[in-house]
Amino acid sequence: MNSFVELDEILPVRLDAVRRYLRATGWRQLGLKNPMAGQVPYEIYKPTNQDRAKLQVVIPVSNETADSSLRIRDAIQTIVDMENRGPAEVIQSVLRIGYDVVRSSIPSEHVRDESIRLDAATEFVANMRGLLAATATTEHRPLPYFGRVLKDSVQFADSCRFGHTYRGSFGFVVESPLPEPEPMPLLPDNPDIPFERRVIQRLARGIHHVVAANAAQNLKLITEAVGTGLSANGCELLAELIERVSPGGVTFSFDLSPAWNIAREMDSTSFSVDIAHAEVCRSAARELRRDDTRIPVDMSGRVVRLQNQTDPTDLSSQTGEHEIMVLWASRDFGDIQVRVNLTPADYLTAVNAHGAGRPVWISGALTKTGRQWFLSEPHNFTVPVQGELPLDDN
Repeated sequence: MNSFVELDEILPVRLDAVRRYLRATGWRQLGLKNPMAGQVPYEIYKPTNQDRAKLQVVIPVSNETADSSLRIRDAIQTIVDMENRGPAEVIQSVLRIGYDVVRSSIPSEHVRDESIRLDAATEFVANMRGLLAATATTEHRPLPYFGRVLKDSVQFADSCRFGHTYRGSFGFVVESPLPEPEPMPLLPDNPDIPFERRVIQRLARGIHHVVAANAAQNLKLITEAVGTGLSANGCELLAELIERVSPGGVTFSFDLSPAWNIAREMDSTSFSVDIAHAEVCRSAARELRRDDTRIPVDMSGRVVRLQNQTDPTDLSSQTGEHEIMVLWASRDFGDIQVRVNLTPADYLTAVNAHGAGRPVWISGALTKTGRQWFLSEPHNFTVPVQGELPLDDN
């Protein structure tokens, strides 16, 4: 293997990427070196590994120096020698230091002259975008299913980049951007895991659950893991990706950036799925969408219908129904009308709120039967005072 780094190979590499890579992989900055007054100073890095103490990397603080390309080349060469990897592999690692990477490959029988059908590539991009947005929505709110994708989740999916494909079994590369962590002295002992990292981890865990469920023929490995894996929506989109891109198989692998050296338990994992896994996904999605799924919610909205079989002013009545219908603008399910059966006292309060055109707030367990939405076990029923802000939708 040729391990000599050519100058033309490092053209796309930026100094800030080299700097982030060094800091993330165990190099520490010793200080600045200023060879002559008035010149741009250089940063000196040495590995924390004592066995490599004689190594050092010297890079300028900006690209303004005449030898910046040579310095970047020398830095890459040092990393190649230290890590015993090929130049191309190291360069890709440096370029992607600010990203978590999802690689997907399809079997070679679908590849001809290192290319695939355009419709298959189009299907992959569309379905992968949908799968990322669905996974992000479930990370925001880990419910069995949702009615619509959250706006922030769509923005996350759109921020991801479609990287260079790779040879062999035709491969797609998706790069999920990460924020740059604070410098080590400022980094707290327990830093928050970036949302972007949590989404990619959830996707990896979700596919792992699908593989395990197929092997064990046990859907509960998916349906009982919504808290850490895929929702019904995610399962359906994963199934669609397999069916439309490569029913014979798709391999997913995950490379998590060392720039955030926390929560990396799914790093370097790889999973192969095929049409059998797609069928498992479909079955799990049906289970997750069962009508008896109960979702705890806090909702607010206006009363759009009243239904009562007794005198609403008779607060002692325990017979008949005291049902209202609330129009709820839910972030997860869209605008839905939810039927709620109240106590006589709460029903009378709802009647007055309806007459005054004021919203009501209520908590309970949301269920769906057919096309009808119901709120069971209603509690904390209130009508906000004038001018009070509404609760956040769930």
